[in-house]
Amino acid sequence: MTAQTLCARAGAAALLLLASASVAAAQQPASKQQPAKNEMMMSASMKQACASDIKTLCKGVEAGGGRQMQCLKDNSAKVSPKCKEAMKTAKASEGAKTAPK
Repeated sequence: MTAQTLCARAGAAALLLLASASVAAAQQPASKQQPAKNEMMMSASMKQACASDIKTLCKGVEAGGGRQMQCLKDNSAKVSPKCKEAMKTAKASEGAKTAPK
């Protein structure tokens, strides 16, 4: 077997392993997937407090992946006081969860 054949087989094996890991991660239920470090999950109370803001300011922004939260942050000058308060509470709560003990 030549070195070129060995490299090709090793590359194919690595690609197969990477694809398998991606499929396994994608099959995890959403409740087990962790948001990225810069994402803040939107609680039910925050969704309720910000529903009208999301509807008007973030029309067409798909839920999930922190997209609506980012939209609210990008439009923070226009966000309602009720939603701003919910965002502050969520941020404080998230900070408390990640603070070292």
